[in-house]
Amino acid sequence: MPDSISKIIYELNNKNFKKALKLCEKYSENNNLHILNNLKGIIFINLKDHPKAIKYFQKSINHKEDYLEGYSNLASAYFSIKNYSKSINTIIKALNYDPKNQNLHFNLAFFFSENSQYQKAVEQYNKAMKFGYNKEIVLNNIGNIYIKEKNYLKAKEYFLECLKISSSNYLTINNLIRSLILKRDFIEAEKYQKLSDKLEIKNNIYFINKAELLFFSKKYEEAKNVLKEFCKKNKNDIGSYISLSLIYSSLGEFNNSYKLIEEAYKLNPTHNTLKLIHSMNLLKQGNFKEGWKLYDRSLQIKDNYYSNIPFWKGEDLKKKKILVYEDQGIGDSIQFSKLLFSLSKICNDIRIEVRNSALSLFQKNVLNLKAFKKGSNLNSDCDYKISFVSLNTFFYENKNKKEEVFFKIDKEIISKCRNKFNSKNLKVGLTWSGNIYGVNQPFRSIELKKLDKILSLDCEFICLQNDIWDSDQNYLNNSKINNLGNNNFLEIAAIIKNLDLVISVDTSILHLSSSLDKLTWGLFSFDQEWRWWSYNKPPFYKKLIEYKQIQFDSWDHVLNNVFKDLKKMVDNKNHIKI
Repeated sequence: MPDSISKIIYELNNKNFKKALKLCEKYSENNNLHILNNLKGIIFINLKDHPKAIKYFQKSINHKEDYLEGYSNLASAYFSIKNYSKSINTIIKALNYDPKNQNLHFNLAFFFSENSQYQKAVEQYNKAMKFGYNKEIVLNNIGNIYIKEKNYLKAKEYFLECLKISSSNYLTINNLIRSLILKRDFIEAEKYQKLSDKLEIKNNIYFINKAELLFFSKKYEEAKNVLKEFCKKNKNDIGSYISLSLIYSSLGEFNNSYKLIEEAYKLNPTHNTLKLIHSMNLLKQGNFKEGWKLYDRSLQIKDNYYSNIPFWKGEDLKKKKILVYEDQGIGDSIQFSKLLFSLSKICNDIRIEVRNSALSLFQKNVLNLKAFKKGSNLNSDCDYKISFVSLNTFFYENKNKKEEVFFKIDKEIISKCRNKFNSKNLKVGLTWSGNIYGVNQPFRSIELKKLDKILSLDCEFICLQNDIWDSDQNYLNNSKINNLGNNNFLEIAAIIKNLDLVISVDTSILHLSSSLDKLTWGLFSFDQEWRWWSYNKPPFYKKLIEYKQIQFDSWDHVLNNVFKDLKKMVDNKNHIKI
């Protein structure tokens, strides 16, 4: 290495960036222009001047087209400014010169993962491992990708494979426990938690896992104490504050939850997840204006989806195309679909993007808006983007001006579904549980056998959910519930249109039924979910009646009231028949 380059690197390592830059200007060896420009790029990265850094990294590979370090640094610089597509394309170009380079494949996998292109990331991680990259690191990263995809069984497989290499890797063990908790396999999670207890390293994930396992074992005070102690000793660990806040909220200790988040927010006002939770807390307290503004800002920081399409911030939409996409669950997209009426008054070209199971439903809408399957690559076809939830930032106050029903269900589909019913009794749709892997579903859901008294009433009960927990399947098979099999959301909507009543826990089916203006009884857990429990409760749905727990993790009060009210409906219907 030339002495001039060594001097520059020396100043760089000592963080004398201005001096290092002067040395770069001083030396201009023709043979090393690629290295000099690369070093200039690194200097400007440290000076947080990303445009200049990109300029010099580009120059470095212009001087030497197979200069891999220049490509890697250029890709990282693009990533820093959230231009993920250019990061990816830069690494792909570099691989043309060295297709077996393990580091390039690893970096490409990372960029794919951060851009939510998970299967491409897995493919590249496997290539990195094939060409010699550390197997433990790769297996851990792939496991974490499957956690993001909510494929917890697959995540478990990779973590177990990783443990074959090193049985005491604390990171792998804690990641495995995380996947098992999310999979709701608490018995096996507890087994590995005992192993983690014996390890010397106790990081934040260890304490979060331990607290959650205690919580799901109904040892609520112990769960709180574990995180309280950790937060006292680690005041900058925001993840633990968040976990403790969620425990408080679940138990109905809302003031403690609010105070903790406010305290954490003061410690780190730039932390995006804190912004998100803080925005939810504002909504819970009825401060919708500030709550939605903060929610929207937090989303814009974290959201990498269609990264090259700018967020809509209120610009004139005449002669513009806007993409409205799903950033949360289908339930949120259904709930806030009504706000598209307001958007349609200022934009003539709206594109909707939802997951495949809801596509046919959203294609049937009264505004005749174009609906596409999630991941349809609409990059070049839209000027702006906004999520369904973020529509509230602009149109929340307009939601009740009209009682429009957004979805248009054809009469033929409704009529076809009518043939699926067996009796002339009161027809009641049932949803008693959500996806088992949903964050709050164990507490939002009800064991089917607990509905035994309700099911004794003289009604035709129709199962509206596709996901059946293993613990409920046998009971369902031997019950009088009419299980119509798996249906997409359009088919479920058509079934609902034929019913007298829908009884549902807090899932997308509840939103669908309520959005269709069907009489709906919502069964709600004790936790303070903003849309149901806020200070000034927003009347999103005119035919929704709420039944709420009065005690955490106890459905007795709710189910007794549902039984009494449903019995009245049955008695009244039978009386009319007579």
